Order: sequence, then structure tokens, then C-alpha cells
Amino acid sequence: MPIPVPPAPARFVALDELRALAVFSMCIAHFAPGMVERFSWLQPYGDGIGIVGRLSTVAFVVCFGLTLGFIQFPRYLAGRATQVHQWLLGRSKLLTLCILIASGPGYLALASNGVDDGLSTWLWQTYGVLNFYVLAMLSGPLWFWMLRRDTAMRAVLLSAIHWMAYALLIEKWPQHDDAPFLEFARLNLASGGYAYLPLAAVSLLAIPVGIWSRQRCDVGDVAKIVSTCTWAGSLLAAGGYGLGLMTDMSAHAIAEGSVKGPARLWYWALFSGATVLLFAVLAKAHLARPRLQERTRYVALFGQSALGVFTLHAWVLPIVGWSDRWVVTTGAARAALALIVFMSFCGAAMLWYERKNRRRPVASPPPGRRAHVPLRRVQAVAAA
Repeated sequence: MPIPVPPAPARFVALDELRALAVFSMCIAHFAPGMVERFSWLQPYGDGIGIVGRLSTVAFVVCFGLTLGFIQFPRYLAGRATQVHQWLLGRSKLLTLCILIASGPGYLALASNGVDDGLSTWLWQTYGVLNFYVLAMLSGPLWFWMLRRDTAMRAVLLSAIHWMAYALLIEKWPQHDDAPFLEFARLNLASGGYAYLPLAAVSLLAIPVGIWSRQRCDVGDVAKIVSTCTWAGSLLAAGGYGLGLMTDMSAHAIAEGSVKGPARLWYWALFSGATVLLFAVLAKAHLARPRLQERTRYVALFGQSALGVFTLHAWVLPIVGWSDRWVVTTGAARAALALIVFMSFCGAAMLWYERKNRRRPVASPPPGRRAHVPLRRVQAVAAA
């Protein structure tokens, strides 16, 4: 029996908006410390602001898994594995380019300071969360192959394997200050704040949620997404909070990021639960107000532009610093200048995606084919 091909789904606005909130959180994480330092009236709220900023990495990782499950996994099951693999490879190449662009200010600083400690010095400038996404995209074909049957059970098992591998490596793989390339590999796999193994474990658990959300959308049951994600997110966040109280959780440690790397299980559970809960809140808002999508259109577009915004934001502070050669700004004027530069980058990224959306053809089924093929049927035929 041929596998039915699900049509390209309309964008799930709540998912785009969740990604937009992750970008806002990222902005807080990168720019708020400087603001708190410059404005004394913000200092009593420093830890609270920092905690909001720490949501960004976890939210991005959860969004990544949700998106893979919502869009790419149905295509994989429908017999389009080659196209999905090509997309993953192409995306990994794009992310590598974005890493180089985001590393530009660091490279310019190295060149201008005359620092020449070998290739490893330049390589370390590239470290960041995008490294995880490159490794995850390259792992995608193996993930999908593993999850093609008994998806939820295998996702839990594969996530547990990643987390156990992380726990083993973080304990048994010693630091090598005299071997920078080996230490860079250790940083990317286990010891860093954006280490592949714990982040992949979270993304893998989000993939079945994305698949299930697609199934609910196929039958028009968004209310089920809201109810299930509300209680599941609340339980996960509460479990992470309780586990954190029994270990080394503190508001200040979360705000400054010292508990993000090496990763703590309670930290990822707490913020993953909060992200799932936010996803439910956004979906509920659109369910209660069907026309809300028209008013939040630019928020969703901002979420689509997350990669461009994240890549370009690395240039904001260097540009503000270079501006001192012509006009020295301080206090509120300096903060305003940084905001103007950042908003210009955001506007450019959003304009590019807006034009891309306009060029995107509207998917329509060929004559004689059903206009709507539920994902459940695709999975049933694939399993058979």
C-alpha cells in the first residue's frame, strides 16, 4: 500500500510565537547585564531579569524538537527521506555560515590585536549554541531512523542514552588545557553550556510532542494540545523545581548561568516545563481569539526570523563600541544606540522572511488526491 503524502501544513502560529519569546529571552540574557550595571534602579531586579534570560537556550532547543516533529518527521514517514536528509544537510551548512558570521567580531579583535596562538585560538571563537544545532542537524537522519516506529518510547530511550553518555563523559573525560582541540571537542559534547549531549536529550523528547501536536492539528483538536501541554509542562517544571531544591538550585546561580554548564537535570526540567507551558498559553490564546493571529502577525514573523536575528545580534555591541571613534555615548544614549542597531538587524531579517513567505507557493493536492491526509494514517501505513 503506498504511503499517503501529508500536505505541507499551515504554520502553527503558537510555535512561531514561542520561538519569538525565545529570541526576546535571548536579548535579555545578552543585553540586560549591561543595563542592570548602568541603571541602579534595575539592580534589585537583576536576578529576576537574569532568570528570564536563561529561558532562551532551553526554549530554542524545545522549539527545535517540536519543529522537527511537526514538519519534518511526517515528510520522512511519507517516503521523502532523501528530501529530509538534504534539508538537514543544507541547514547544517547554513548554520555553519551563521557561526562564522557571528564569530566575525571575535575574529576582527584577534586580527587587530595581533594574537597568533595558532588555529585553536580562532576555533574557540566559534563556540556557541549554533554548534549544537549543526551537530543536531547532522544527527537528524539517525534520529528519524531510530524513531520511525514506537516513536515516543524510543525517544525516551534515546534521550536517556544521551543523558547517561553525558553523565559518563563529564565524570570520566578530564580537562586537557594542553590539548586545545581535544578540549574544544569536550566543550561541545559535554562540559559547555551548549553541550550537544544534554541539549540533544531535550530535543529528542520534544520530537514526539511535535508529532502529536501535528496529529491534533490535523483533526482540528487544538484544545487537546492546550490541556495536555498545560498539565505536562506544569508537572515537568514542578519536578525540576523540586529536584533543584534538593541539590544546588539558587536564583543567583540560575541568573548568572553557572548551573547551565555543566548541565543539571533539574535546570533543564524546570525550563523545559516552563517552555511547554508557554506553548500551551500561546495556543490557548489563539484558540480563544481566532482572529488574534492577525494582530500578532509580526511576533510570529519575528519568531521565523530567529536564526537571522541571533546571528546578527553578535555585531550589536561591537558596532556600538566602534561608534566611539566618532561620537562617544554613555548611559541612556548608549543603550538607545544599541537598541537602534539591534532593531535595524531585526527589521532586515524580518523583511527577508516576509518576502520569502510571499514567494512560497500555496500547497494544493493533485487532482484526485485527498486534500487532507491525517498524520495518523501516514504512520499506520508506514508501520505496515
